[in-house]
Amino acid sequence: MGRTKPQVNYVIGVDTSAGISEGHLAAIEVFRVGKKNEYPVQVAEWAGYKDPLDLAQDIALIGHYYNNALVAVEINNTGIATQGALQKVYFYQTCIDGCHGMLIVQEEINGDGKQVI
Repeated sequence: MGRTKPQVNYVIGVDTSAGISEGHLAAIEVFRVGKKNEYPVQVAEWAGYKDPLDLAQDIALIGHYYNNALVAVEINNTGIATQGALQKVYFYQTCIDGCHGMLIVQEEINGDGKQVI
């Protein structure tokens, strides 16, 4: 991975999979958010077969590396499990309701399992 830039915002898009070789690949795409009149630029990607719960761990690591990036997980069959696991391990920003309307929340699960907003 390249170096992240301080004071730069990143977003991560995630397409999950069942993690079996007969299925489709999971993908994690990272974009640097453009400034005014700039388009976002893709700065990293990963694709492979990964269990939905294990994928959440990878997303959290990548999200932290990229300045606690906004994360949007496709919420479908396996995405629900990935999103649930991600909420337990990552101080994150996420899109709610599949990003329709882009309602963004920040939350953190503290050590005793209670939600902090």
